[in-house]
Amino acid sequence: MRLEFARLVTELVGKGYLVEHFGEECVDVDEVLPDPAEVMAR
Repeated sequence: MRLEFARLVTELVGKGYLVEHFGEECVDVDEVLPDPAEVMAR
């Protein structure tokens, strides 16, 4: 079950669905992204 969940999250991240909540790394910006575990705990 955990492996399937991890695959689902990886797929969603790859398709850009979670960028709004978790952010996205950009080489042009020095922005610190939130820890995904902390965001999910909210």
